[in-house]
Amino acid sequence: VSIINLQGQDGKTFGAMGLALSDLFLGRNKSVGLIAASEDQAERLFRENYVEAIERNPKLASRCSVTRLGLEVPKQRCRFEAMSTAHRSVTGRGRTRLLIDEARDIEARVVTALLPAVFAMSGIECPRGHVQLDASQVAGAPLACSACGERLVPWYGRITITSSAGVYDNSERDWLAELMES
Repeated sequence: VSIINLQGQDGKTFGAMGLALSDLFLGRNKSVGLIAASEDQAERLFRENYVEAIERNPKLASRCSVTRLGLEVPKQRCRFEAMSTAHRSVTGRGRTRLLIDEARDIEARVVTALLPAVFAMSGIECPRGHVQLDASQVAGAPLACSACGERLVPWYGRITITSSAGVYDNSERDWLAELMES
């Protein structure tokens, strides 16, 4: 879990976008989820930051397909989804990376509904991105990459929380201020 607590316009969303696009276009079998304060905000962030960056780069654009709230990079078997903030609708899919943008505006129950799906993701992978095995495939797997011979290393689901810390307002949104305080 990485927490990036900066003031507005300091590059939090842009930095998280760089992590996500790196996972999607350089990794294998990655599943990235973005959650923001509302589905409309998540869609706007996705369009303005991800889609526009991809469209400006013909190589990236040719390697993926974009939908209203997501994208797929078929050759890498990677996908991205901007998600709703309803706690009942965010569960059920494993994520290798979860991006929580402006976390101070998201209710604790939405975040806690997402955490198990990220924490359950793990396995081993080639540090150069040739091979990635999830936990169910690790037993009996070779210790080295079949493509380059590098030793396979453990990988885990990752959570990146970005926000400018909120203030206590005696609501479900106090979780970020409490986390920052601790």
